[in-house]
Amino acid sequence: MLMLIGDDGMVSVLIVDDSLFMRKFERQALSGSGYNVVGEATNGDEAVSMCGEFRPDVVLLDIVMSGGKAARTGLDALKQLVTEFPSTKVVVCSSLDQQAIIASALKLGAKGFIAKPFDPDELSEVISTCMELDVLLEIGSMGAGHAANALSEIVKEKVSIEVPRLQTGPPHLLPRIFAKHEQSTTAILSRLRGSVDCDVILAFEAEEAKKIAATVMTSSSMVIDAEMGESTIEEMGSIMICSFLSAMADFVSLQLVPEPPQTVTDSFDSIIDNLIANQALVSKNSLIFETHFRRSSASAEGLLLMFPSKEFQKLLINEGKKWLGIDVDASNLQNLDTIARSASSNTP
Repeated sequence: MLMLIGDDGMVSVLIVDDSLFMRKFERQALSGSGYNVVGEATNGDEAVSMCGEFRPDVVLLDIVMSGGKAARTGLDALKQLVTEFPSTKVVVCSSLDQQAIIASALKLGAKGFIAKPFDPDELSEVISTCMELDVLLEIGSMGAGHAANALSEIVKEKVSIEVPRLQTGPPHLLPRIFAKHEQSTTAILSRLRGSVDCDVILAFEAEEAKKIAATVMTSSSMVIDAEMGESTIEEMGSIMICSFLSAMADFVSLQLVPEPPQTVTDSFDSIIDNLIANQALVSKNSLIFETHFRRSSASAEGLLLMFPSKEFQKLLINEGKKWLGIDVDASNLQNLDTIARSASSNTP
């Protein structure tokens, strides 16, 4: 369901935190960024009650708190909020050492996460992205359909790719939130550079990647060895990423030509941490598409991680809204045209 913004054009936010300091800090940060803070709750019971009263667009929810009777913790409140108010986006907020709790919150239906302490601009960006997840998920689902068709032709068997969930959050929290740590992961990295910038990572557990490669090589009557397996994984990843980008290109009416892909197998933590340490990502915000690959005899789970620049994300959202028949205000359209003209002049 696509969310409608309030009549005043402002996104309404309910703050839920048992710390007076954090409530005031968050209110100041959000009000300064143009959000309408409709209330402050101190526990889960108040959060559910006030959400029913104000029907905010977003609930910023501290999940490590107590004090309620029916909803004794933030997780209890989250379960009620996503059940009773499905159109409200819940963004969880917690300290860095609460990774297991945040992971549980995302599984329960939270749309985004942010860690304490945080920068006010970071908070604003996460909430802004959460408001547009429905549009971006539509685009991602189209990309998945493109990728499934391409893979089906290669393996000579029907392949389906589902994108059941899309979440958002800062890149530096990805290793903690997904709790993969030392799990061996194969990742294919592709980059768009120019006026429209974006990094894309397709990540599988290393063993799952090998299975996918073996399937492709067997269907193509190729000799299965390590070198060919690595090349096959890279090519399959490149095809899937390019299929997602092709769906996005349809929206923005541009040629989106990525750089040649890079493949690395390492721990999930190391892959993300190295990219951040080397300042190799163009965005401080990540879009996390969960991907389920299905074929008649096997299945695989993966993550498609996108790190779009603010300009590219705005372009996608506005064009997606136009395609879905959602009004885009005049100022956004003017900015959209400027970005599109600039990007067009840089495409081959």
